[in-house]
Parts: sequence; C-alpha cells; structure tokens
Amino acid sequence: MKKLACSLLLLNCLSWSARAQGTVEAITAFVPGSVSGPVVGTAGWNFQPTQGIQVTDLGCLNFLIVDQGPILVGLWNSVGTLLASTTVSATNVLVGETRYASVPAFFLSAGQTYTMGAYSESGTISVTFVGQPPDLDGSVTLAGNLQLGASASGVGGFVFPGTLGPAGSMCLGPTFMYRNIPEPSVLALVTVGVWMIRSRRR
Repeated sequence: MKKLACSLLLLNCLSWSARAQGTVEAITAFVPGSVSGPVVGTAGWNFQPTQGIQVTDLGCLNFLIVDQGPILVGLWNSVGTLLASTTVSATNVLVGETRYASVPAFFLSAGQTYTMGAYSESGTISVTFVGQPPDLDGSVTLAGNLQLGASASGVGGFVFPGTLGPAGSMCLGPTFMYRNIPEPSVLALVTVGVWMIRSRRR
C-alpha cells in the first residue's frame, strides 16, 4: 500500500511539475517583411529545440487566416514523417496574434530538427518572408529554447516542406504552442523528495 501511495505521489509531482511550466508560444514576436509571394504547396520553417518539449497545439498567425481562410498546419520530423496536423480557422481560439487548435500532445527531442508547414485549401498559399538583409527584412523572435533554422517549402499539396531558404529566414504563418519538459535534475529532486517521505514513514 505504501509503495502504491508513493508511486501515486511521484506521478502527481511529475504531473504538477509539467503543468507548472505552463504553455509557451513558439513565435513570441514578429514584424512582417516587405517580401511576400505565393507558394504552390506548403510553406513554413524549420527549427531545433535546445531542450525536450511537449507540443500541445498547432497554430497559424491570424492575418494569414483572415486573408486566405482556413489553413492546414503540420509539423514534421527531419526525415519527413508528419507528427501532427490540424486545420486552423477563424473559429479557433485567438492568443495574441495567433489562432491555435489543440492536438494530442507529443514530444520533440533536444537537438533534433523539425519543420512547420502551412497549406491553403486553394493549393496556393501567399506568405510573407522575414530574414536577413539585403535580400529579406522584417524579423521574428522565437521562444528562448528554440533555434530558427530556415524558411521551408514543398511543392505538390500538403507535403513535407523540405526545400530550405537562407539561414535565419522564415515563411510567416504556421506555429505551435508547447510545454517545457522538466530537466533531469528537477525529476531527480522530485524522486529524492518522494524517497525521503517514504523513509520517514518507516
């Protein structure tokens, strides 16, 4: 019975720890650039998390939805496997300048490359590019534990956007919301705390 109680306590502590982190928006700020254009297919950007994260929602910047209607958003791993997708429309919840739709939570590993993509039902999505001068302008700021790779596109429908643009660029539109995963040291402290409680009761 004591083992069961300790196990339940540990699970509660881990669950509380994850919830305490709260959710974070991947794109925290942006300034649209002056360069824009159509992509016949899927457009977005790739990135690397610097620590493990748990994705909870996929989203799209609201201005894209206002201009082009519902947008199909997806997130792929480095070999082109689609990890999650959903359609984001004007009926989804608005957080700041982004609308989000919940997806079954899934994990992204630190140091791995992942790609966001957006697709319009019309087959052609008009996007604004941001990046480094002299070719691009505008700016985008990601959450502190995400590293921007480059803009990404894919031709032929809702497909893995594996063709990359210049480093530090982005096709503004698709994004996501996530929770930080507690560092191993935090998990270790929780485990030690549970062990101490158990020892005292003995």
